[in-house]
Amino acid sequence: MVKYVEYVDDGTIIKFGVCSEKTFNEMGKSKNVLSVSVLSNDLDRNCRIINGKIKSKTPEEIEASKPPILLPTPFEQQQARITNEQYQSMLDRLTNLETKL
Repeated sequence: MVKYVEYVDDGTIIKFGVCSEKTFNEMGKSKNVLSVSVLSNDLDRNCRIINGKIKSKTPEEIEASKPPILLPTPFEQQQARITNEQYQSMLDRLTNLETKL
């Protein structure tokens, strides 16, 4: 995998990211775009492009971009996975119970 920065002739960065070497070698075939491999570990999803320059996101922006934490569903609220035969058997037992009451 190759980390890269892509920019136009005037030096304005238009995007950055990670791709395979094959994809990287095919990038930048446009006349006005240059793709450069970078070794920085700082280029990640916590960065963004502002006015053609790469800037780190603020802690508030990083927190806002995190997906919500999903709590596990309590056992009582989980869907039951039973076969039609098991369901019919349960209905029969309930019917028998009602007739005895």
